[in-house]
Amino acid sequence: MKTVMKLAIGILVAVAVVASIAFLLMNGSNSPSQSQTQNSAVLPSDSLPSTQNANPVVTITYDKGRLAPCGTGIMVSVTIKNDGYESFSSSSSNFVFTANGATYKLDYSETKTLGWQNTAIPNGGNYDATLVFEGNAVPTLFVLSYKASADYNVVCQPK
Repeated sequence: MKTVMKLAIGILVAVAVVASIAFLLMNGSNSPSQSQTQNSAVLPSDSLPSTQNANPVVTITYDKGRLAPCGTGIMVSVTIKNDGYESFSSSSSNFVFTANGATYKLDYSETKTLGWQNTAIPNGGNYDATLVFEGNAVPTLFVLSYKASADYNVVCQPK
């Protein structure tokens, strides 16, 4: 009886090991979960060049904005695409939200809560995230701009 029990346990362990290896091979052991990649820089599928393009540009597109669920805060989703610079360091504090001649203050705490990370975006990569600005109503028309150093050509445009 003990021999049969040992044999059964050995077979179960072997099946579990084979199943685990098959799972890792099929799904990739280094693939982050969807929640981990929501606000992360995405690398292009081809190899990254080590020098920048002749006419590099960072394009930031943004949505029309929406009121935060709590009613205090204007949420704006952005996509930052680096096309040509070896690396572009993004920072939420460099964004400026302007409407009707007024500038709205970035709510850094809420922006960080939604997953913003100051990050270096490689050439060909992009970064998707959400910014939150102080306010209790979304203006019909607004402009989102980015204060970058003179070393970068940054274009902001609505989606």
